Amino acid sequence: ICASRNVIPDNSIMKTITVCMGSSCFSRGNQHVLAVLQAHLTAHPEIAATLELKGCRCGSCCSEGPNIWVDGVRHANIAAETVLAQLNVG
Repeated sequence: ICASRNVIPDNSIMKTITVCMGSSCFSRGNQHVLAVLQAHLTAHPEIAATLELKGCRCGSCCSEGPNIWVDGVRHANIAAETVLAQLNVG
C-alpha cells in the first residue's frame, strides 16, 4: 500500500518511518514534514544508516493528520517544526 524510497541499504535498516502523502495530510503540512526528515537524514548520515523513509498515499486517518508511522505505530498531528523532537530523531 505504500511506495518505498530506501535511504540506505536494506541490510542496515533498523527503523521505518512512513509519511502519509494523501491529499488531506499533504494539505495539512506533511510535505514540509517530509522535507524536514529528508534534510535531517542528508545532514546526518549516521542516523540515515538506521532508517528507511517511505511515503504512502493515504493511511485512512485523515481527520487526525498529518500522520506518520514509525515501525507501524501512528503519530498524529505531526508538525514540521516539531517532528524531530516528537520522534526523538537526532
